[in-house]
Amino acid sequence: MNRLIALALALSVASSSALALAAPDKEAPAQQRKANRAERGERGDKKFPMKADEFKKHIAERVTKAREFMEKRISKKNVGADKAKEIREKFNAGVARINKKVDEVSTDGSVTKDEAKEVRELFKDLSHEGKRHGKKKLATLRGHAPAPPPRLPPL
Repeated sequence: MNRLIALALALSVASSSALALAAPDKEAPAQQRKANRAERGERGDKKFPMKADEFKKHIAERVTKAREFMEKRISKKNVGADKAKEIREKFNAGVARINKKVDEVSTDGSVTKDEAKEVRELFKDLSHEGKRHGKKKLATLRGHAPAPPPRLPPL
């Protein structure tokens, strides 16, 4: 009987210590990856305040990439010439707003993180143009009547 209790106690101690030692090993690689990423410059290479010239270069690259993506989508979806022209005009108007904001935030020669966030929001508006619709607006765009209000239960 004493041998069984001793064996059970030894197994429980061994398994709990093995589990305790295994937990830090799961977290350590994640922390190591995060440290390596910071060393390589991923997600940490854009330090603020940033020089205005660097920021303008970065924005120009993003605009070029967005324009290429838009053109690829237009050709992939076989959009008609009139609709493609309209899409390009909206895109160019959005780029003009972005460039105006970039010039505004870079007048002092450096760009802070908050100023960069303002420009980023304009990019979100540019990329999500026409995608943010409520249910009612979608229903009217698709030609459906808006849903009737919910009925109240009988009294």
